[in-house]
Amino acid sequence: MSPGQSEVSVQDSSVGQTSIKLTVVSKTTALISSVGSAINLTPNQSRIVAIGGGNAPYTVLSQDDSIASVSGGAGSYVVTGHRPGQTTLLVTDIYGQTLTITVNVNVSTLTLAPAQGSGVVGSQLRFAVSGGVAPYAVSVANPSIARATLSGSTVDVALLAPGSTQLAVSDGLGTTVLFGVTVTNSTLTINPTSRELSETQRGGGGVTYALSGNAPPFQVSVNSADRAFVTGASVSADNRLLTVTLGSDLCITGGDRTLQMLVIDAQGTSVIASLVIKDQGKFTDAAGVEHEIPCP
Repeated sequence: MSPGQSEVSVQDSSVGQTSIKLTVVSKTTALISSVGSAINLTPNQSRIVAIGGGNAPYTVLSQDDSIASVSGGAGSYVVTGHRPGQTTLLVTDIYGQTLTITVNVNVSTLTLAPAQGSGVVGSQLRFAVSGGVAPYAVSVANPSIARATLSGSTVDVALLAPGSTQLAVSDGLGTTVLFGVTVTNSTLTINPTSRELSETQRGGGGVTYALSGNAPPFQVSVNSADRAFVTGASVSADNRLLTVTLGSDLCITGGDRTLQMLVIDAQGTSVIASLVIKDQGKFTDAAGVEHEIPCP
């Protein structure tokens, strides 16, 4: 029996027809929900909402299933957000008592950190995607300059050739954020580019050169023909110093001799460190014959 009023007619053979008014009063409580009057979701997020009070069974309907949908029964319902916006859940019990629950589906702004990047050919940049709605996708305007790969919310960009290009990250709602990448060739410098020594210098000492560049580590090599004069060459652990170890005898004949050490960075850019051994020259004896000035 549901709440309300009704009139009942009673009649028997000895009494005329009479009417009795009956009033049924509902003692049910108000409808309530476990989330109160509002719920906040993000797209693809679900929450369980429990309904109580009133008189079961209940019906729970969303006014806009494209924003948020509802499923379940027996007082327990799953509400799932789909796209940004606001809709209302209408809860009705068996006697028509109602409860409304506002559903807000929110999404944070799609962003990328850092907002742009630059590097040398052969290196790699990493960007972090946040906000929006997963899954994400990435594309490159000029794939000859950079190549991008996506893993979850991380974008790795391989730098292939000098130039600039634009990349786009889009989320599951179609929102897109653009960012730029600039690629340059690596640079490598040495200071000084050349040093001089006299052939009279002895003792297997060393000379140094300052290095700078944006694509370490650096490696050095010495021409095999010069190894009598340069017994070793090495780059410091911090890639800032080139040390050249000299042989014990630098005597030369026939004029100055230039030794060259080749320094190469991780991307193949190279620079030459020169070491010039100065010849003492010649002298002419009393008979007019030229002779090399001997090393002491």
